[in-house]
Amino acid sequence: MDRLFGQPRLYFCLAIALLIFYIVFLFQNELKNPENGRHLNRYRGKGRQKNDEGERPIDSSISSVVERPSKPKPPPLARCTPSKRPDIKKVQRASNDSFDGITDPKVLVEIFRSFKLDTKLNGSPLKLREPEKDPWLQSNQRQAGVVDKLLKEKTKGFFIEAGALDGEFYSNTLALEVVRNWTGLLVEPDPNPYRALMHANRNAFTTSSCLAVSDSLEMRKFLSSQVMGWSALAGMTKHQDIQLNQEVTVSCFPLSVMLDAINQTRVDYFSLDIEGPELEILQSIPFDRIHFSVFTIETTGTSRQAVVDYMATQCFDVVAAGLTEDLVLMNRNDRIDLGYDPDWPF
Repeated sequence: MDRLFGQPRLYFCLAIALLIFYIVFLFQNELKNPENGRHLNRYRGKGRQKNDEGERPIDSSISSVVERPSKPKPPPLARCTPSKRPDIKKVQRASNDSFDGITDPKVLVEIFRSFKLDTKLNGSPLKLREPEKDPWLQSNQRQAGVVDKLLKEKTKGFFIEAGALDGEFYSNTLALEVVRNWTGLLVEPDPNPYRALMHANRNAFTTSSCLAVSDSLEMRKFLSSQVMGWSALAGMTKHQDIQLNQEVTVSCFPLSVMLDAINQTRVDYFSLDIEGPELEILQSIPFDRIHFSVFTIETTGTSRQAVVDYMATQCFDVVAAGLTEDLVLMNRNDRIDLGYDPDWPF
């Protein structure tokens, strides 16, 4: 008789053992993963509490699994001093320039002020081709809006736009002039759009000279393109097929000379889009005596990282790089003065 009932009792005991093992397994699994089910309270005998983030376990060991670790706070921004600019004679030799021009700064300022600087600071009405168009939409990548936000809608600022074209098409500064009452310096060596620029009556200084990459006056060959915005200095253009309209000789002055001629030592916004030698122009600027707040710089290919690296030595951080080809850089000291967090707007 024991043999008849011994085997079923064995199976029964094994089944009970397996059931107990399964219950223990479920209990341990839900302790490790408290969000997998809603039956944890039944096993643990402890309730849940509500807070601003929703429902979570009271038990600290479970909370440590659920809660996301806090992001470490970045160190505060430290004030910065611009580095000494590189030897621009080396830059000149690297560009295969052999022109020995006038180098006396006072003479250069007088030449530029007397012969190459046009002034339109007379409050005359604008004469735009599309006066009904929203000026914020003129920037091809909305640079003006980005700068306006970075500088917290600053009024009566000063800009430089190198590659100003006709002062309207793809203008990065027109909105700041019209809406925020800014003025500035518009640089456009291409004779065709420059004539249109003069007709537009922008409330700014204008010049048909180009920016030099050295401390001297340079006479350069300039390639005027049939495509608006593709004109550039000969030998320094990034465009392989420039679709040449005409070749002209232009005078190029150092940016510091242009600013000295109009007694300007502070630039709130510099739009640099000259189709090639952007880095060489930046290396020619004396950042130790001229203060710049924001740059937008058109860069492509390998020159992009070189611009970022050099501008970092001059206390500029990249604050926006999502624009197609333009980098947006802001002076670190201005970020501190305007109260921005160390990680803003990254």
